[in-house]
Amino acid sequence: MSPVLPKKTADDVAKGTERGYNNLKGNTKTFADDLSSGVDELKQNAKNQGDELKDSANDLKDTIRKAS
Repeated sequence: MSPVLPKKTADDVAKGTERGYNNLKGNTKTFADDLSSGVDELKQNAKNQGDELKDSANDLKDTIRKAS
């Protein structure tokens, strides 16, 4: 037979478990938000680098045309 915890102890365990769950849920949401923000930043950086590369290619084409 399993030992039965006194009501106060059982209530304390339940409160602690609920607090722990809420902390974990909050931390997980914060982590997900941070991760999403990081992904957005990476996408923007990749787009910026792509735009810069396209501009450089166009500059190079112009330079070649002028030299011809």
